[in-house]
Amino acid sequence: MKVLTFSKVFPKKHINAGEPTNFKEKILSGEKIHTIRPETNKWKIGDQISMRYWTGKPYHSKQEIFCEDFEVVELAPISINFEKDLVTIYEFAYDLSLFHEVAKNDGLNMQQFTSWFKNEFKGVIIAWENTCYDSL
Repeated sequence: MKVLTFSKVFPKKHINAGEPTNFKEKILSGEKIHTIRPETNKWKIGDQISMRYWTGKPYHSKQEIFCEDFEVVELAPISINFEKDLVTIYEFAYDLSLFHEVAKNDGLNMQQFTSWFKNEFKGVIIAWENTCYDSL
């Protein structure tokens, strides 16, 4: 079983710093269907996920399990460049309109999403529900 950890509150440098992320509720309701993480070969389709919250400061506190019933169903390489209003998923480039869908599926509004990822980011979408990004 692989572990995905989530913050209970937005980090210090975020526009909503200190406010609840509500990720647990969004995941359990199906509103948040994926997470975006830095590039890694750690994840594989079919991996079982233990979803956890940090009980305090991320990486410096214990983790609290809130769900172990999810499976990785999709892994999508993602590159984000807000300066060029460009998002690349599965090596296909999209304009700003897809940012809204990706942000929504990540449990964030557009303002929260851009504050979280800043200007440029390369990583992977880890999805426990199908995103259909590969068919857009």
